[in-house]
Amino acid sequence: MGIATASTSDLYSEYDINKTYDDPNSYSRGKSYYGKGKYPSDWSRRQDAVWERQNYRCGRCQRYKGDTTGPSEVHHLHHLSDGGSNELSNLVGLCADCHALMHPDIPDTSGRYENAPMYPSDDGDSRVAVIRKAGITYREAVDIGLLEELSSPSTNKYAVNEATANTSSRYARNAEDRLYYYLKGNGYVPRSNPFHELEVDVKLSGVKGLVRRWSPEVSVESNAELIEEDPDKDPGSDELESDRDEDLVSGDYLFTPDASYADVTITEGDGQTTTESVRFSGRSSQREVSETVAPPPLRRDAPSYVIDTIIYLATRGLVPGAILTYAAPQYLPTSQWWTTLPAYILLTGLLWLMLRATFRLWPSS
Repeated sequence: MGIATASTSDLYSEYDINKTYDDPNSYSRGKSYYGKGKYPSDWSRRQDAVWERQNYRCGRCQRYKGDTTGPSEVHHLHHLSDGGSNELSNLVGLCADCHALMHPDIPDTSGRYENAPMYPSDDGDSRVAVIRKAGITYREAVDIGLLEELSSPSTNKYAVNEATANTSSRYARNAEDRLYYYLKGNGYVPRSNPFHELEVDVKLSGVKGLVRRWSPEVSVESNAELIEEDPDKDPGSDELESDRDEDLVSGDYLFTPDASYADVTITEGDGQTTTESVRFSGRSSQREVSETVAPPPLRRDAPSYVIDTIIYLATRGLVPGAILTYAAPQYLPTSQWWTTLPAYILLTGLLWLMLRATFRLWPSS
């Protein structure tokens, strides 16, 4: 924060502050500020002392006290309701909007937390150095969310709430200038800056492609400084995201704006490779690569095909099979539900597979 004009101990004597009143339980309602019971009777002197210590600048954004709209206020870092005290070391002066950011759950504050600067000043008090998350764009929110994964609250722990980012004070104070480098240094392509995006969609061909739970190997090369693979992929997953209902294996790739091209190489089930090149334009563009490839040969991977076919029939036939077992058990020559249910599951699963195969193999006009 700004250069202090006096030490905290000197301020107690300079402003005739009663240290006994540091304890909020040490004064009665009758001896409190304006008789309201919340603050000590010397509250106005404590406020003056805090603002002198901060050179009359907001502890978070460092705007001068007289240059902001709304009344500037003194904030309890550790709230009184949570066991905090009135000690000068627990107080910080804030402009009305930054103070509202500390209390987003209180609608009648004099400021609006949406109007508080998104980033704290790098010269501000580290204890209120938090990034405003409320009211920012989607891409900014994604970047701030990634930043939250890289650090955790430190000296600013009392200032973190639902409207602010869950980062350390150091990251928060430097984020305005260094967010781009923080993310790139940890393998993320910043979304709030220009970037290129490539979507790779791979469809598995033939009837085998309907049942085989297999994902082709996809590699992407580019002259980009950084490539982020599958930003929405589940952590720990090594495969491209797969949607069996659409028979599609898809993946997304983000590139820093210096990229001019990307080469996508797809390895088919028989080991053959296909490479397709795309060109990026400007500093931000979207491209798509769509390919149809053959899954592994049946003779080489028969056990996997058997298992995947069973899983396919079971998952597609479970719900209709259960309904038919309950509503129409008389159509099968079985007397017990535990034999009727598997039979219906198998039959409805096979029917679904035949319909899908017919549409897939039907010659297109």
